[in-house]
Amino acid sequence: MSVGAPRKPASGPEVPGRPGIGPGPGPEHDRGRPGKRPSQETPLLRMPLLDRSADTPQADLPPDPGRPEFPQSNSSWNLGSPAGGASRAPRRSDAPHGAAVPRRPSGEHPPVSGPITAPPVAFPIAADLRIVDERRSHSLRAIEEQRSPSLHAIEEHLLTLFPSADPVLQQMERLAAEQSFPIAGPLLGRFLRQMAQTISARDVFEMGSGFGYSTYFLAQAVGDGGRVVHTDFDAGRSQLARLLLAQGGLQDRVTFEVGDAVELIANYPGPFDLIFIDIDKERYSEALDLARARVRPGGYIITDGLLGSVRAMEGVPGNQATAGVRRYLKAALSAPDLFTTVLPLSDGVGLHLKGVEQRKRR
Repeated sequence: MSVGAPRKPASGPEVPGRPGIGPGPGPEHDRGRPGKRPSQETPLLRMPLLDRSADTPQADLPPDPGRPEFPQSNSSWNLGSPAGGASRAPRRSDAPHGAAVPRRPSGEHPPVSGPITAPPVAFPIAADLRIVDERRSHSLRAIEEQRSPSLHAIEEHLLTLFPSADPVLQQMERLAAEQSFPIAGPLLGRFLRQMAQTISARDVFEMGSGFGYSTYFLAQAVGDGGRVVHTDFDAGRSQLARLLLAQGGLQDRVTFEVGDAVELIANYPGPFDLIFIDIDKERYSEALDLARARVRPGGYIITDGLLGSVRAMEGVPGNQATAGVRRYLKAALSAPDLFTTVLPLSDGVGLHLKGVEQRKRR
């Protein structure tokens, strides 16, 4: 080869339309591209220049009979779907490879042929919503009943775990069943004794004691030298309580009073470690005021019958018991010196802790 002669391609014919340019030095050189197999060839495609004007035809390209004609006007963007569906704008994927696709000017949106309507939505009326809500509530109640037993079933199960082994308590329970007289029961009795022992109670006042069932547990808690004031308006029941407590050897720890418990507590200034309220529910709020003034800081006021019997009387015209419990709870929850909790024990137990005076920091 003479010096200065033009170099020819190493191999292969020239690329059409681009004279003097061959396919390259060959697969063995491959221009230093890693990962490319020697047998792989990269075809050179003719990419036509697109005219960015929306309405100007591309005059620099010769017409190609094999290329489909696409509209060049912005007014013809709505093309019918081949499947007979709704009209939509053409996509670049619709055009064959290498075909020129018109461009929309920036900021313009294709016009929509025909009105745009949303599918009809059926909104439920109030009656339908009420039926759905009732069915949902019924289903939730059914699931809840299957998942958790009622409070009565739980109490019946607990009574099998904590039966009364004391013969005096068993005699009291038989008397209550024969006379249909309400008593605290073994579960509440154990709770009263435990709360009294927790605060080392030595002086307890009962507002409504019956024939002494709850008194029996509280007298066990205060120990020798302690005192429980038993109150009942019936002298016969008070005498029966005296005899029963004497059988248990607890008569020396009990002071017996006959009369109205609300009036009797006025004769005892206190302070008491614990006051138990179990009288007529119409007078609960009055009893709470008297007990608050006579229980010591750190002591407890315990009240029975806040849920069960009141719930059974709910809706009865002129029901004073329900109104009395509501007044009582409102007063207890608004009292600044009481911390109140209602427990689902027995017929519902209110537990009120008298606030302890805060010591001033030095």
